[in-house]
Amino acid sequence: MTLKQRLAAFSVVMVLFYVHPSAADTGKGTLRQEFGALCDLVNLALTTTIVLPSDQNPEAVVGVIPAINLTRGAAEFTSLLEKDKGIGELKKQTLVPQAGPELEKWQEHWDFWQLGLKKLEEQKTKAEYENWRQAHLTRRGQKQIEALAGQAFKLYKKYKLQKAKLDPATVNKAKQDALYGKDQTEAMETTADGDNRAAKCGKHGVLGTSLAGRSLRWDLHCLCAFANSDNDQGQACCPGCGATQDEHNLASDNWAGDKEHTKIWTVYKKECKKLPKGERLTASALSAAVGNFKAQLSKTKSNTDEATMHLLGTTGGEATDGCTSRKNGNGGKCVHYKGEHFSGDKITIPWSVSLEEALTQQEHIIAAAQSIRGINQQIDELNETPKDIIWDTEVKNHAKKAEQTAPRETDDLTKECEAITVAADCKTNGNCEWEGGDAKDGKNCTLNTAKVEQQATKAPGTGEGAAATTGCAKHGTNKDACLADKKDDKPVCAWRKGKDGEDDKETEKCRSSSFIVTKKFALSMVSAAFVALLF
Repeated sequence: MTLKQRLAAFSVVMVLFYVHPSAADTGKGTLRQEFGALCDLVNLALTTTIVLPSDQNPEAVVGVIPAINLTRGAAEFTSLLEKDKGIGELKKQTLVPQAGPELEKWQEHWDFWQLGLKKLEEQKTKAEYENWRQAHLTRRGQKQIEALAGQAFKLYKKYKLQKAKLDPATVNKAKQDALYGKDQTEAMETTADGDNRAAKCGKHGVLGTSLAGRSLRWDLHCLCAFANSDNDQGQACCPGCGATQDEHNLASDNWAGDKEHTKIWTVYKKECKKLPKGERLTASALSAAVGNFKAQLSKTKSNTDEATMHLLGTTGGEATDGCTSRKNGNGGKCVHYKGEHFSGDKITIPWSVSLEEALTQQEHIIAAAQSIRGINQQIDELNETPKDIIWDTEVKNHAKKAEQTAPRETDDLTKECEAITVAADCKTNGNCEWEGGDAKDGKNCTLNTAKVEQQATKAPGTGEGAAATTGCAKHGTNKDACLADKKDDKPVCAWRKGKDGEDDKETEKCRSSSFIVTKKFALSMVSAAFVALLF
């Protein structure tokens, strides 16, 4: 006989087993459908909770941009930071904000900076970050990095909010409550006051004492557990439900409704797992399981009046004795639920409420995981942008030839002109031209490229000897000639002592007036980098 034939024969035997239960009392297989309805719900509660795959955690890549931004920050600031340290653990505590808005900024951004510090350490043997550290970015490039850092930080904050929703603990807790009762665990054999099975599993007229619905485990005990003199050998619910578990014979040992026995539950859970089940808890799966449960409740009993309303199982006679464990006289093998659980749109049986809560929390995890996948994609795209910025500036910053430095100067001059909105100011700037006609203001100031190119062709040489005979140095100690050196009515030179970075600092002589502007610009760049790190 082939495997297929053996399976077919086995199926026929199983059908015969269920279709022809014992005529007296509760027969074998009589409650297979009711058992299946509860097992559907048990299996949903036993499904694995969805968690975010480890490769979806964006922290490994979100540190790229803060790492770049840290290389651009002022040393006075970045030297304060230490990897894997809290703010209160830093060595230079006297320079660290101790209170107020600045400390709040530090606290808000600390984890983000730490990601950057970790990335710098991971990449310390590579040249990319050193290139960023050495690069003399244009204002535009610096602003782009600052803007990218701001975007990266917002994405990181969004990720942290979504990450908080990924904890499966709330889902697992709700599933556990459905299986074993509120705040109970599988290891706890939850007890019941007294040992009156009918009173604890449900009896019409005195349902106030019924524990029906407190857990799926309890309801399976009420529906399936063997009772003295019952002739189903414990197999009313399933063929394997009368097994022996840890020396406890479910086919002959009486269950009196005193507590939930681990030995009995172990067998029922194993038999439930043999039935078809979904891979995870979903709205459609839960709706289908609850629908099947309701269908079993509505099945015709021996008594069709209120005595069997909201009753799962089988009864005898008028069902006035309640769920005694045997279908004889007026008793039944059943679970009888309180009517109050069925008064609204959704049933409020405790295990049903817990499963609904588990589903809600599971859907939050799914939504958060989808959001994080989107964040990952945005971060990947964001990390591609700095590559263009550093490539765009490498030639401008590191080129040795004078003609290669011209584009950077042109960019700066263009920005300078475009920032002017008053016609008079634009016209007095030797590098700009007003294209607004008679208008006195507006965004009409542009770079006079022809004039700039003409000036570039007339620029003095850049050799070692050129500095001594060109520019303001050519006036030497002639103060009058120095002060008279103007361009478009603006002084080119100044009679002053040297500043940081200039030679012969204590000597008054003719020096370039633009040096002051250049130093201010450099300081503003450092300040901008510092502010950028704080956003």
